[in-house]
Amino acid sequence: MLLTAEGVVMRTSGLTEEQLAADEYDQWAVSKALELIGEGAWKLSKPFKAAHPEVPWDRLGAMRHLLVHDYAKVNWRIVYDTLKLRVPELIVALRPLVPPLPGDAES
Repeated sequence: MLLTAEGVVMRTSGLTEEQLAADEYDQWAVSKALELIGEGAWKLSKPFKAAHPEVPWDRLGAMRHLLVHDYAKVNWRIVYDTLKLRVPELIVALRPLVPPLPGDAES
């Protein structure tokens, strides 16, 4: 989840709302990243999620559900706001929960 969130933020740093609304490839890429984040949240145990209420687990799942099951109803303004505002907040919330990978500079 963290790597996907960091990756989509990095790769869309210059993306405007208008570009997202107009480009199907960008829509697909952002949608897929948000789906993966939501899927990862869904797979976590209930006790883990309960221990970390600072992460909006239910909202992550709701976004995934919308993108997967109600794709025709997607509001790209909401997706864009999620990408630019909520995903960076998610990264901050997830970082303390993820142990460093072997070889990371911090380890």
